Amino acid sequence: MNVEEALELLRMLTRDESSLSLLMDIYLCKIRIGMLIKNKKLIEENFEAAIDVCERGCDWDRRNKFKIYQAIYYLHKGDFKKTADFFSDSLPSFEKNEVVSYKDAVEYLIFSGMFAYDRNDINKKLYTSPEVLEICNVESINLITNFYECNYYDFLPSLYIYIKKLEDDLYLKCFLNLFCKEMKIKIYKQLLKSYQMLSLKNMANVFGISEDYLEDDLGNFISKKRLNCKIDKVSNIVVLNDDENNDMNNFVEFGENLVREISKKIN
Repeated sequence: MNVEEALELLRMLTRDESSLSLLMDIYLCKIRIGMLIKNKKLIEENFEAAIDVCERGCDWDRRNKFKIYQAIYYLHKGDFKKTADFFSDSLPSFEKNEVVSYKDAVEYLIFSGMFAYDRNDINKKLYTSPEVLEICNVESINLITNFYECNYYDFLPSLYIYIKKLEDDLYLKCFLNLFCKEMKIKIYKQLLKSYQMLSLKNMANVFGISEDYLEDDLGNFISKKRLNCKIDKVSNIVVLNDDENNDMNNFVEFGENLVREISKKIN
């Protein structure tokens, strides 16, 4: 049976009197077919139909299964917050799934959660999560631990090892460069929030990198308004700006730039 025959058979099964559970099974099957043949229209149409079935009162098992489909859908879109939330919600009651294994679901939660979550959510949903701690690999746990425990010297090496492990992942490989940049911004911000100023030399020593590399890295992020600090070239001091909490324009501009960058990755 080819794809068209399969879709026609599924269309014949879709009747007004069909149960919500059967409809959900059909829509999820069509989504899987869309993923296999990379048909975005087929995925989008049946994704919306599945949401409608959920809202109309589909049974709990299928609604829970659909969370995994939603997580993968938003991962493909580059919406890492929704991806992480759907994976996090689904793990405690995870059942065998046609789209992703439990182990991969944990790994995708870690990737999207490290990208999108703030420090408090990283603690609750990753660092202390029983589901994450039970199944995640050493590369992932090292990344989470080094970030949350402020092991700055070990963080960048653990980031490199973590990314190398994901280079062949079907869903993540197109986001790895973006992930690397965001993780560096996140860890730089975490350190700088503890100080009003810090010498380039001391900051470089903390991360175990050269001053030249750090200066180039910080300069790049500062120029793109991703780090709210400046480098005093005379004294080689990194100075945190005072208006960090009020700079809404920079936040909006970053959001627009990030959306454009993600769109380029997935189109």
